[in-house]
Order: sequence, then C-alpha cells, then structure tokens
Amino acid sequence: MSSCMGGPDRNQRAAEDCRCYRPGRTRKVRNIRSHCFSSVSRSADSMSKNVTRYCHSCNRRHLSQGWYGKAHQYCSAAYVAMRRMDTGGHPKCMEFMTAMSVEDDSGPISALDSRKDIQALKLFVMLAKAKNYSEEEQVFGLFLALQWYTMEAIAYWSSEFLRTPAAQHTGQTCLMAMEGVVSAFKGIKRRNGKYGSTGSSLLRNPSERNPGKKRYSQLCEHVAGMRRASEALCKVPQPLKVKDMLQALNEINGEYDDRVCYKNMRAVRSIAAAMDWRWQDDEDSWTRWRSMSGGMKAKCKSLLVWEYREAMRMRDELRKKIHDKYSLADLICFVCLMRKKSDAMANV
Repeated sequence: MSSCMGGPDRNQRAAEDCRCYRPGRTRKVRNIRSHCFSSVSRSADSMSKNVTRYCHSCNRRHLSQGWYGKAHQYCSAAYVAMRRMDTGGHPKCMEFMTAMSVEDDSGPISALDSRKDIQALKLFVMLAKAKNYSEEEQVFGLFLALQWYTMEAIAYWSSEFLRTPAAQHTGQTCLMAMEGVVSAFKGIKRRNGKYGSTGSSLLRNPSERNPGKKRYSQLCEHVAGMRRASEALCKVPQPLKVKDMLQALNEINGEYDDRVCYKNMRAVRSIAAAMDWRWQDDEDSWTRWRSMSGGMKAKCKSLLVWEYREAMRMRDELRKKIHDKYSLADLICFVCLMRKKSDAMANV
C-alpha cells in the first residue's frame, strides 16, 4: 500500500480514516508508514460500508453508509442532494444553496441587488435622474455616496447632496452634505438589526480600515479628478471588464487607482450595480475579483471556486436560483459575506 507523510494532526486523521478504525475509539499514530491507512489504494467495497471520513460538501467528518466521487469525498446524503439539484457535481453547491437564506444587517448575502446599501445607491441614481443629473454627474455622486456603507446614511446624504444643482457642486458643497450626515448619525450604532450605543457605526464599513468620513474628505480635495474618472467610467464599453474599470479610477489621482485591492474593487462593483451596468465574466476579470484580499483568496480556494471554470459552474447554478443577470461580481460578494459569517460564527 502507498503511504503519505504528515505531521501529528495528519497522522491522527489518517488513523481515524483507516480500515481498523471504529467510531468512538481514539488512537495515536506516530509513524504513518507503519499504519494500514491508504486513501489512494482503498477498495471500492470498503467505501460502501459505514465509514467515518471528511466530507467535502458538509465540511466536517462524519459517519456515512456510503461514500461517492472519484476520491470518495462525498457522503451519501450530499451525493443524492447534488444529483437532485442537478448541480453539475460541484462539491460546494450545497454550502452555497444553504447560505442563500442567510442575512446580515444589510440584507441577504447572496446577490448585490438584494443588499440594502446597493438599493440605497440605486435610489440615489433614480433621484438624480429626476433632478436632471447627467450620467457622469450620477457617477460623480456615487463616488461620495458609497463612502457611507449603510442604507440609512446613504439615503440621508442623498437628500442633502441633491439640494445643490449638479453644475454647482464643489468640494465645499460636498463637505456640507457630509457634515449633515455626520451630525445626524453621530453616536448611533447597530447590532443584530437593533439601534443603540453599542455595535457597528452607521457611518463606517467594517471591511475598511479608514472611516467613510476620512475618505470622503480626501475625495472632496480631488473634485476635478472625480469628474474625469466619472467620464472615463461612463465611456467603458459594456459588458464591462474589471481591467478597464480600474484603469478609469487612475483619473482621480487620489484615493483610488488601478490596483487590485478591496477599496478599488468595491468602488467599481458598487458603481456598476447602482448604474445597472452589466459585467463581462471573462477569466481575466475573475482573476482580479478573487484577488481582492488575502482572506478572499483563501475563501475562494476553500469553496473550490478559485479556478475560473469552477467559478462559472457555480455562477450558472446561482443564476437558476436567483436571477439570469447573476455575474461573477455577485459571486465574489457572496463569497466575501460567507467568509465574514463563518468567521463571526467561529468567534462566538
């Protein structure tokens, strides 16, 4: 039989997976070479009996009456569920489907359009159109609006910002709108959907290092750059490519640029969602989406959507369940929020 090398934890897992293991029995193995475990050479008959293994769909070790897949990596319940859902055999499909019903303070985590902050940005665009703002002026306002993160703060800021005609917006008028929001929501926090003095601030994105007020103030020093970037973004041909959208951010010469990082990727993603622009789901774009942060890279790999082909398979399945415009931008948002939820549960 072939053998595999590893540390104590890996040897312990090997001992639990071997043919002589019985549930409830623990044993320590110091040298895997002397043990009878071999995941590669295990016969198909042994997999049809009650065996405890790690299931790549359930994300845990448990007992199953049968194990399926090329490497016997799926329990019988997961395998039957995948076949019933016609998932194309993606091992993590059940995890995504289960998470579709999960919500946080900003709404369902499965799609961008269902997020409350995106809905507030869409409301700003609708009100700006009613005020005869051009498309470039709408994008200019979105650069400032997305600094507030929560639906309440964005909606309040929109009412303050839109009091000034589009052509008269300067750094000073933008700062006046900011001061109105800060004074209205100062000290108000939210935890588990309830407002109070403890929890997360309504004026700060928990995923950002800097508070929205700081970046907003810095953007007000580059009003001309924001206008140039707004014009460049509106000229990007649709369906959009991430590379082209990031290059347009270079026009600001300030807080945003063409680097692949969370703040830049969130900006182009939120603006495109608010303007109802469509993305081109090509391989180069997915390479950039999945590299937004170190945590995103790790989660994409653990959910088996790191490869472009697997990400497209999952996107196609979610299109059937959510809506036919579901894109890789929605998928990476889903992955990000699933990571936050799992981290929060681990810290409880």
